[in-house]
Amino acid sequence: MPQRLLREGILTSDRVDKLSNPDEVFYRRLMSVVDDFGRFDARPAILRSSLYPLRIERVREADIVRSLASCQEAGLIRLYNVDGKGYLTILDFRQQVRAKNSKYPDPPDEEQPLSNCTSSDVHPISDDHLDGDGDGDGNGDGDGDGTPKPPEGDIGPSKTTGRVTERVLPDNWKRIPKGEQKTRKVLRNNRLMERIGGWFNRKPETLWSIAEAGALSQISPPPEDLELLESWYLASNVGERDIRRRDLLTLLNNWSIDLDRARLWSAEMP
Repeated sequence: MPQRLLREGILTSDRVDKLSNPDEVFYRRLMSVVDDFGRFDARPAILRSSLYPLRIERVREADIVRSLASCQEAGLIRLYNVDGKGYLTILDFRQQVRAKNSKYPDPPDEEQPLSNCTSSDVHPISDDHLDGDGDGDGNGDGDGDGTPKPPEGDIGPSKTTGRVTERVLPDNWKRIPKGEQKTRKVLRNNRLMERIGGWFNRKPETLWSIAEAGALSQISPPPEDLELLESWYLASNVGERDIRRRDLLTLLNNWSIDLDRARLWSAEMP
């Protein structure tokens, strides 16, 4: 375990003072396990076993999820996704860096859709899994059998793959400056985008930003994940604290983390 310096400034920190006592204990323990860059695995099961090795029976994964949310809301940590896995980084860590490289992936730019690709010339993004029905089979018909069927309108099977696709993102969208991606709109919304947008009371005709569609294209969510998150986001009772995202892009950039939260919520439902 790395050695860490706990400076006295933590005692007078306004951000730390926002935490409850259990959440502050979580944060202090977290500082003991992160790497030299302040990063660590954000999966609740890993955090539970790493931070509370002698209290496994007393600390629930639900407690970990709540502490993560509290630390994030207080501006003490940042949660991020890379290749579908959740990670965290302590903000303003300012510890002496001994290692040359972190054990964990770099946090992606907040304005950049999550991807390991750094060049727009490599691994071009496909719109195939943005077929719009949310069943994950890529054909857009919603029956789950994987057989392409022409959708309504002027959208038909791809000439090269035979799969039904909807042209959502413009060509070379990755070359668009990151800030501009958040303001420029997609060519059209598909049914999957309309479905998720409904969780945030968006009208079907309200076009997504390129940044939002780009983030979704990295996820390709299976139907069971969509149903779970939809149930959570549309629920009238989510417990004592509502930690659901208020922003669509933030949800897309923290998809696996919110899935963990939704699973815990579902398990605790009466």
